[in-house]
Amino acid sequence: MSLNLLSNIALADYTSWQIGGAAEFFCMPENVDQMRSALKQAYDQKMPVTIIGGGTNVLVSDQGIRGLTICLKKFSQYKVIEEQNDLVIDCLSGTGKS
Repeated sequence: MSLNLLSNIALADYTSWQIGGAAEFFCMPENVDQMRSALKQAYDQKMPVTIIGGGTNVLVSDQGIRGLTICLKKFSQYKVIEEQNDLVIDCLSGTGKS
């Protein structure tokens, strides 16, 4: 499953400061398969990867970010499992509180 990489995306729209340049390439994976696809494409094309979460505590240069920027805002999923009388919560890094 290939994830479509967007190009020249303004990163100001994805940060709380609402400033900064564009990502050369950009994607917002929603699941593990899409994340793997994005990382494989970046690896195959020998491009650097920058990962941002919710966009707080991030300042982007006006010159932007070279390579692939992966935004984790939609990388959200969780599972609640009971194992040997323990409650286990397994969630992806972009999962917010419900």
